[in-house]
Amino acid sequence: MSNIKGKILIALISLITLVGCKTKNTLKDVQTEIGVKFPEKWVSQNSNQTEDNPIGWLNDIKDENLTNLVNEAIQKNWDIKAATARVNSALAQAKIDGASLKPNLNFDLGASRAKRTSSSGFALSNVRSNNYNLGLSTNWEIDLWGRLRHQKHAALSDLNAATMDKNSISLSVAGNVAKSWCNLIEAKLQVSLAQKTVKSFEDSLINIEQGFRTGINSALDVRLARANVFGAKNRLYEAQSNFQSSKRQVEILLGRYPGAEIETNKSFPKLKQQIPVGLPMDLLMRRPDLIAGFHRLSAKDHRWINQKRNWLPSLALTGSGGTSSSKFKNLMNSNFGVWNIAAAIMQPIYEGGRLSAERAMALASRNESLAEFSQLVLVALQEVEDGITNEPLLYNREMALESAKDESVTAETIALERYQKGLENITTLLEAQRRSFDAQSNYLSIKNLRIQNRLNLYLALGGDFFVEDKKNEVNSKQ
Repeated sequence: MSNIKGKILIALISLITLVGCKTKNTLKDVQTEIGVKFPEKWVSQNSNQTEDNPIGWLNDIKDENLTNLVNEAIQKNWDIKAATARVNSALAQAKIDGASLKPNLNFDLGASRAKRTSSSGFALSNVRSNNYNLGLSTNWEIDLWGRLRHQKHAALSDLNAATMDKNSISLSVAGNVAKSWCNLIEAKLQVSLAQKTVKSFEDSLINIEQGFRTGINSALDVRLARANVFGAKNRLYEAQSNFQSSKRQVEILLGRYPGAEIETNKSFPKLKQQIPVGLPMDLLMRRPDLIAGFHRLSAKDHRWINQKRNWLPSLALTGSGGTSSSKFKNLMNSNFGVWNIAAAIMQPIYEGGRLSAERAMALASRNESLAEFSQLVLVALQEVEDGITNEPLLYNREMALESAKDESVTAETIALERYQKGLENITTLLEAQRRSFDAQSNYLSIKNLRIQNRLNLYLALGGDFFVEDKKNEVNSKQ
């Protein structure tokens, strides 16, 4: 715990390197505002796990069909395309704001005609004159106090934030494709289980109806068995509906028409590695949404600094040169040359409180971004801790439900045999059949949930379990 602040400071400094400029008190304000002690390693780490070779999260899933779908989504997803457009817009705005630091140059070509009436005694005379001018003019605001530079840096921070937003959306889309793909696999397996259950219940009903006709079984047995079949069919229809919806969900993420035509695997992908021991806190700081939030905070810092200087005077230089003549043919003759150079200083004195209100608004906006960024960090920490904590718990649940499934299937078989021999009543059989279906369905759900948790952990960390330097080190040893 003693190096907590140092760890967070180093991580945030790496973000500042990406921003490309310093912002006053940002690190101090972020740490003070959050007010939370950060551990050097995640407190929910399972110490019994062993470190494995680093592989990307898609490689951990190791599903070729899934990898192809993720690549398709990155290319065709409309949310990513919209984010790309926002990056292009932010890039254009950065160029616009950066241009204010440079002088502008204009080409001037003008013509005018005037009439002036004068009197001499009782006579009036009209004098008409023509004037043509050709030249260049320039205007340049000298950035004495750095206001224009901060405006430019704010726009660059907005551009970086938009870029990280795009990366965040791409990561989110990839994760959602993977999660929807696993949901689709579960939905398909649930349909298969429901179909198998309906067939089993219908076979039991046939035997019970035959027993009723021979006087072995009662009418109540038949009615309860029929109700069991109809209940199983209801679950089948529900599973089929979920299956179709799951198909469309994947297709939407891929930018396809939601025609529920996509094919899926017949089994869940397997997780190849455990969570390595000692995940560094630095992994969190590569999350694109956190980097985007930091860039937004940086942009607000620059705009706040800019507004704090809005009461200072501005200096502008203007100049023009060219030719001017009453005849158009003389415009290219240097003997008719004219030029003008001027400088102007403007000092705000009184604007009805507008300047102080602008400063207050910029500070409030900056503090809002600071609070949002602080909350974003805390939520990210929670997501990682939840993912690490749930990993062994979900594994234990899967093992328990697998055992429950096996026992329930066996119990169903025994109950049916004993009922057919007249040793058990119909209620026991129906209860055994219900428990068997529920146990098998729950087992499928927990297998999916365990993979979903791992995917959520990858999204929370912004990638796999290793920082780039460590990954390169391990790869070099292989």
